Amino acid sequence: MFKRLLPDVVDGLSASDVGSGLRLGDLAPPDRPYLVLNMAATADGRVAIGGRSAPVAGSADRALFHELRTQADAVMAGAGTARVERYRRITKTEELREKRSREGMAPEALAVLVSGSLDLPADLP
Repeated sequence: MFKRLLPDVVDGLSASDVGSGLRLGDLAPPDRPYLVLNMAATADGRVAIGGRSAPVAGSADRALFHELRTQADAVMAGAGTARVERYRRITKTEELREKRSREGMAPEALAVLVSGSLDLPADLP
């Protein structure tokens, strides 16, 4: 469960409550994109353990992560992360793809990989 602090305090929210109807595209200035960052970190600032991000995030973090992907046109990841995590579809389930469609978005978010070398395995999903 999640707790919203602003603009008013609301406790007991689900990941879907938090990640629905954000209308991020409406927040974008007409001349540039709108960027949103979501990440989990340990108390000492680590974003990965053993080279993977999964041990850092709990089930609520992962649920919110996937809900937020229903609100974005594209999801950006570094090539190193894509190599280790072996990303598959950006919008994980049919239910989430249908949610994107209901909210006026394409069913699938674009995957954007950032790389300085394009050192990506040929069998990357």
